Amino acid sequence: MPVRWDDIDPPTYAESTSTDQNSFQRRSARHHGILKNTHHTCRDHDYHTSNHVGYLDLPEYSILPSRSRLKSETHSEHLSFSTEDLYYGKEVHVTFVKWHLDGRKTVENLTITVPPNCPDGTVYLFDGAGHQLRNGHYQDMYFIVGEEQDDGIFHRDGNNLYAFVLVPWTSKLETQVCSFHVEGPDGTVYSIDVDYHTTKMTHGITKIRGKGLPIYKGQRRGDLIIE
Repeated sequence: MPVRWDDIDPPTYAESTSTDQNSFQRRSARHHGILKNTHHTCRDHDYHTSNHVGYLDLPEYSILPSRSRLKSETHSEHLSFSTEDLYYGKEVHVTFVKWHLDGRKTVENLTITVPPNCPDGTVYLFDGAGHQLRNGHYQDMYFIVGEEQDDGIFHRDGNNLYAFVLVPWTSKLETQVCSFHVEGPDGTVYSIDVDYHTTKMTHGITKIRGKGLPIYKGQRRGDLIIE
């Protein structure tokens, strides 16, 4: 992420070499909670996701299933979330057509509430939410949480958020402390000083404690690390 120095005019071309810095039925998970999780357990009602809401249709699953597909007791879908989604948490509304053996089809709406910093591999299970099987039972629906490898500014590592920044060279660094600012994921602006004229370092790390992701099922937060 490129940034500009505070209170310094943009550098001239000669000094601008960059520093190299390496009738709907509404349901929620097992009627208001997570049933199964590959690594962790969380419950919908423990978290609030502000206004971060998404909608997902399953057109392929909604097509009249073949007999071979109706042999499986379960159906799985993978959900991808950005770092921003996982910072705030997100509520996802899933809609699909559900088929019954008598030829009827109904629209099924599922609500999945993903809490902030939800771990990769978390599985939400909805009992009997899917198509009716040949034995009369209904398929169980699994939704698996995964993190996108996006090109955003911030990247998650455990409970910490990392941001890699590049600042342009300015000759003022040789005589004074210069500062730049970085906007955190929640909009808070942090000012960071660079004391090159004392340290001669072109690479550094600043840790802002307690400004990372919320620790899963805890009251504290990880750190925001600017490199």
